[in-house]
Amino acid sequence: MTIAELQRLIGAKKFAPVYLIYGEEDYLVEESSTLIVNAALGTSERSFNYSQIDGKNSSGGEVVATASSFPMMGDRKVVVVNDFNELTFTEEEKELFARYIEKPLQSTVLILIAPTVDFRRKLYLDCKKYAEVIECKKLKPNQIFEWIEDVLKESKKYIESAAMELLIASVGESLNALKNELDKLVNFIGEKNTITIDNVSEIVGIAKEFTIFELIKALGEKDVQRSLMILNRMLELGESPQGMIVMITRFYTQLWRLDELRRQHRSDNEIAT
Repeated sequence: MTIAELQRLIGAKKFAPVYLIYGEEDYLVEESSTLIVNAALGTSERSFNYSQIDGKNSSGGEVVATASSFPMMGDRKVVVVNDFNELTFTEEEKELFARYIEKPLQSTVLILIAPTVDFRRKLYLDCKKYAEVIECKKLKPNQIFEWIEDVLKESKKYIESAAMELLIASVGESLNALKNELDKLVNFIGEKNTITIDNVSEIVGIAKEFTIFELIKALGEKDVQRSLMILNRMLELGESPQGMIVMITRFYTQLWRLDELRRQHRSDNEIAT
């Protein structure tokens, strides 16, 4: 199941009795779990019908016992098991859990959360067979761009492409870190609609003269001394060398395209397009 499918189903109040949510992207894992909890229970119901279990300090028997109890003063209860992969099981508890997964209590929504799973193990094979499985992978660069735009749509804000590239180059690809900086930027621009590269430079804490864009500009001007000064400072600030290489490669690719079009005697309008 994808997160989009999850949103559609829980929007229609259609809940699976068991979910297994796993993957490297913590933000998406947390978001998926929060979506289910918020849709399944109202605020007033959580005092009685919401349980959170720490897999590192609990047993499989405790999970089954909690999930098998009926809700109080409500139609549904939610049980969230964090670090499910750390849960300990006796042989008897493995059998109990397998039986519960196969025939779960319909009034319980059991959410199992793990950073990684091994579907070669019977425990996870049972989950794959009987539960709704949601994998939260690391997003690809183009998906991160789309994700940022979607996050900003909620606030009716827009971000310039150069500002987005600088944000990712400065913060990295962690969605949690990006969301934190996006919240700051939205508050910073107030009633304005567009987040600019200057906004990102100011809020994210990157000095304007020590950005990938200033480095590219210095390279384009063949200013070796300034290029090396900016490069060294960016590395001292913890910039990603891989991200810098990607942006510099993009710059030289654009120059190559420009040169090729000029060799073909294209018009300025064609070249601009």
